Amino acid sequence: MTQQTTTGQRTDSHHADPRPPADDTRKALSERLDQLKRDEHAGMEQLRRLVEQQSSTREALLRISGAIQVLEDLLHPADAESRRANSVPPP
Repeated sequence: MTQQTTTGQRTDSHHADPRPPADDTRKALSERLDQLKRDEHAGMEQLRRLVEQQSSTREALLRISGAIQVLEDLLHPADAESRRANSVPPP
């Protein structure tokens, strides 16, 4: 965004002021940076746990699916034989 100063000069408010911030501002910025880094670390840790949980859940569902298939085959052998006859063997 371009603004005009009282002397008629145009300034671009999107660019950072090249002067170093005052001590109180520097402290506030430093504290905010530290907080953001802690938040980022916590978020990454939570994401890691969720990915681990997702993997564990997939493995559990795969085992459950296999158990269901075995029990269905035992309860309905004719259906199991029909499924095997109609399946295409892997290349």
